[in-house]
Amino acid sequence: MPTRVRGGRLRQIVLVAICVLLLGGPLITAQQSTAQDQPRPTFRTEANYIRVDVYATTRDGMLVTDLRREDFELLEDGVSQNIDQFSPIEIRTGNVSPTRSDPRTPEDSRQAATEPRARVFVLFLDALHVDRIASQRIATPLTDAIRRLIGPDDLAAIVDPHTPTRAITFTRQIDNVESALRRVWGARDRDDFIDDVERRYAQCYPGLPRKPEERVAPDLGIAQEMILRRREDQTFDAIEELITYLRDVREERKAVITITNGWRLYGANQSLTRAINDQLPSAPRAVFDPQKGKLSADPLVTNASGSDPGSACDGDRLRLAQLDHTTRYRQLLDSANRANVSFYPVDPRGIVVFDDDIVPVAGVGQNPAISPLEDNRRLEERHTALRTMADSTDGVAVLETNNFAPALRRMTADLTSYYLLGYYSTGKLDGKFHAISVRVKRTGVQIRARRGYLAANT
Repeated sequence: MPTRVRGGRLRQIVLVAICVLLLGGPLITAQQSTAQDQPRPTFRTEANYIRVDVYATTRDGMLVTDLRREDFELLEDGVSQNIDQFSPIEIRTGNVSPTRSDPRTPEDSRQAATEPRARVFVLFLDALHVDRIASQRIATPLTDAIRRLIGPDDLAAIVDPHTPTRAITFTRQIDNVESALRRVWGARDRDDFIDDVERRYAQCYPGLPRKPEERVAPDLGIAQEMILRRREDQTFDAIEELITYLRDVREERKAVITITNGWRLYGANQSLTRAINDQLPSAPRAVFDPQKGKLSADPLVTNASGSDPGSACDGDRLRLAQLDHTTRYRQLLDSANRANVSFYPVDPRGIVVFDDDIVPVAGVGQNPAISPLEDNRRLEERHTALRTMADSTDGVAVLETNNFAPALRRMTADLTSYYLLGYYSTGKLDGKFHAISVRVKRTGVQIRARRGYLAANT
């Protein structure tokens, strides 16, 4: 009898096991299918495990989506690396509801951005270099592009040159992005000044004759150029801080869609330091700034303390006259590469003939006339800066077109289809920058990938 009982139980166990296998098979298959539908795989997070986003196109810009692991060769500091994981990524976008709630605080944003499956986008609205009409012209095509671009788990933030990085908050709600883009945010063509420092420059150097016999003011054009140089300086300050922030947020690729007319990359201009009424500019006396807790030569601070505001303006004139933004810009783009940040600059003006308006930007006093040749040179400087930004950081530039939709579609396609490679680095955890090179064996295919990474310290 005991034997029959054990045999009966054995038969029951076998029957249960068969049922589990029959019923569990579809469940396992479904789980595998669901996992395959995920937009990004789960990758390792060890200190020496490196992830590389690779973008493959033909020479005419068409996406290449059928590459395999064996088509790639990956080197670190010239040493071949074994590709441990390989996954073609096709992001599902459109009217898809987010699967997770929005971050509520800047700290929540930083935590959400560390999720490897989520892509991170920043829309940098360069209000200092975009006028109001252009900011409205680009709103609809850019909004349509964002709807095609943002997936349910992606994160987007909108910043401008005056947004502190500590206040950056990401969102998964496309409506939040759209409402920000549809407001009038461009300030380049304002009739008044953007801040009190610009107003102080105009007071120090009014650009108007002060004596009856003067036909041309000795300070003609000084305040205007100081304002424009300072605006470019402020924009680069903001971009540098944004790159540092994004570098620390996550290792994976970050895309910065930059809406701007571009920049002239100011160099030294000794005529800006010329004597006015036989008086050369002098360095200001630094005073204590109670808000920042340190010495400052800012015109607003020195004026508030009772110092000579003209001396403070002279100090800024000396500093702004010595700018070297060509070198600074190159270093900025190098930092972006090291931080795995790609820029996608968009000129919202479309096709333009002149860089400046009929009424000069930041006009002060009797502004000097600009020849058509000089104006054309300045326009080309801005476009060259934008092309360089895109080419140097593996992005796509959208400029010199009034039909934004096709150009923006190429940008969104570039950001929604790529390959994700992972490998265990054979390099040392020495806290240094290590160069990455990705090659493809198939002819006619162009590759764009991160240039390297900053290793952890042991």
